Amino acid sequence: RLAALTRNLLALLKDRREASVDAAQCVADQVRTLVKENRGHELVGIMYRDPYLALLQIVEETESDLRRRGVLSEWTGLIDSVRGDLKEVTNYRSRRLVQESLALPPTHFSLLLTTSGMTLLSFCLA
Repeated sequence: RLAALTRNLLALLKDRREASVDAAQCVADQVRTLVKENRGHELVGIMYRDPYLALLQIVEETESDLRRRGVLSEWTGLIDSVRGDLKEVTNYRSRRLVQESLALPPTHFSLLLTTSGMTLLSFCLA
């Protein structure tokens, strides 16, 4: 879905070089996050600068520019497609983050077992 979003964004922003570079950088940042970062880094990145929100702002600026020039009706279908793609990838990300947060790594369980054992032992010895 991210590839379709990128293709549609670049088609929408073909006349706006700076906006297309910013949009491509947002997509590249998200891909880098998906490949290299963990869930914690991704959540912090979302708090400081959500790439999908930045893309939505670029789309809104482009839409207002097209409206001002009087050619918005020619681009409405593509804008709606980009917004739909953004909604889908945001939902995918939300579901993925929820699924990743449900499973605790085995180290948590071993840490809890060790801590519980030490607490029980210290209680019995006291």
